[in-house]
Amino acid sequence: MRKHCHRRPVPQLVNPLMYVLEGQAPLASHKDQVRVLKIKNHTSMAVLVRGEATTDDMDKLISMSSITEVLALQLGAGEVSAIAHAGRDALLEIARRGYESRRFIVRSEEWHALNALLDLHDALMDTITVLELEQANRVVLAKRRNGALMKLTGEMK
Repeated sequence: MRKHCHRRPVPQLVNPLMYVLEGQAPLASHKDQVRVLKIKNHTSMAVLVRGEATTDDMDKLISMSSITEVLALQLGAGEVSAIAHAGRDALLEIARRGYESRRFIVRSEEWHALNALLDLHDALMDTITVLELEQANRVVLAKRRNGALMKLTGEMK
């Protein structure tokens, strides 16, 4: 009987030069995709403020918060990190309160923190490159796999 090879094939890029050049392009050059992302986030925020948010809306906002926090850490800005942490804490507090009843209610100070976080996310999306977003996305996915990040559909603690 033959032994099985445990080698995992490494994905090959079809056009590595284009991949590098595209990574250096500003994310703002992909206007349609950025606009759709901003609309989704702002819609989820508006639904949350009205008190009609679902777990899907909360998951979108938590994902937006995670990406913003990782980008703030990558850029090394202290004030930006403070805004990201405040927004994350507000989202987690809303999620904890609404987890059992599935009714997510926003208080005034949480609303202000979330607005600042959303503004920060929009500003970051206008200034970063595609490569920086891909790196931040990899970090968020790795943290989620390791259990360091929370998804609302999972177990709340």
